[in-house]
Amino acid sequence: MTNTNAFVTELCKNKKMEEARQDFIDFWEEYEANTVLFGAFGRAISDSFNEINRKEKERIFLLIEENVNSDDEHLGTCIATGLLEALYNVCHEVDNWDDVKQFLGKNSMGYIEAWIEATGG
Repeated sequence: MTNTNAFVTELCKNKKMEEARQDFIDFWEEYEANTVLFGAFGRAISDSFNEINRKEKERIFLLIEENVNSDDEHLGTCIATGLLEALYNVCHEVDNWDDVKQFLGKNSMGYIEAWIEATGG
């Protein structure tokens, strides 16, 4: 998948992700796939993690993993600096990082580890 909008469409097959997208649109009164929207997805994943069944978690995290290093630079940036950084930060606020990180793929976890090292995350 190399299209940011296609990624959002696939991610939003999950009700919680669609709610996050709709909240973003309601607040910003527009739709643009950007790091702020992807941050909302990261927040939604962490906040609703226990409500999402295992199969759906695996689907979401596989989608993230397959696209974090996308040839579409905009998509990869949105996933890394939007979704993954927000996911990490919110998981630490609500204390569910240990549960969530088990679902992260090698590239996603590698990005987070490099980001933590660079920023003291």
